[in-house]
Amino acid sequence: MAIILQKRSKRHSASSRPVSKGLMLWAINAAPGGLEGGLSWGVAVEKDTVYYTGINTDRHNFTLFPSNETVSNSIFGAINLKDGSTKWQIAAPRNMSSTVILVVVKDVVLTGTSGDWVEGSLYAKEPGDFIALNKFTGEIFRYDVLDAFFHAGIAVVKGYVMFGTGYGGLEPLQNGSFHVLNIGSTPPASGSDAGNAGGNNVEKQADELDRLRDEL
Repeated sequence: MAIILQKRSKRHSASSRPVSKGLMLWAINAAPGGLEGGLSWGVAVEKDTVYYTGINTDRHNFTLFPSNETVSNSIFGAINLKDGSTKWQIAAPRNMSSTVILVVVKDVVLTGTSGDWVEGSLYAKEPGDFIALNKFTGEIFRYDVLDAFFHAGIAVVKGYVMFGTGYGGLEPLQNGSFHVLNIGSTPPASGSDAGNAGGNNVEKQADELDRLRDEL
């Protein structure tokens, strides 16, 4: 099965197609469009869920599911792979914009924001954030303001999370840093409810992130 994103059409959608036949199973309007998207840079797929970043650089109003909150900045969302139904959507914190590729680590979605991309601006300004979400609900249980613009993806190797800040493209050249975190991994409790197990693991990993962030 292939997941296809549209970046700058009228319908900025995510769609699902069986690779062998190319038949479309579903398509949804996942996020507003904009100069930089829309949807871009890829998604994370785990089991029955597609996780994505809706960039929305042109700051269009967009209503989130299931909260019905209207926002005009970037969003993070989760889609049911089987039928394309939306599981959850949540706005990026601090009214920020994001071009960061998210990644799933056990019960946590790691992502970030790039900076404050106001309407009419060619690039995001101010430092971005490092963000951890509950993959079951989208709840933001942690975010850290970084030292510079955050444009890159996040690499996870065994227990280590790595990403870089700073960028020189459309944006003015910014000095940044290379960040390495070591997060503990606690498997879901055997036989317990997945949502509750996820919440417990999220809290444990949040504590570990707090400790390691202080060390950095």
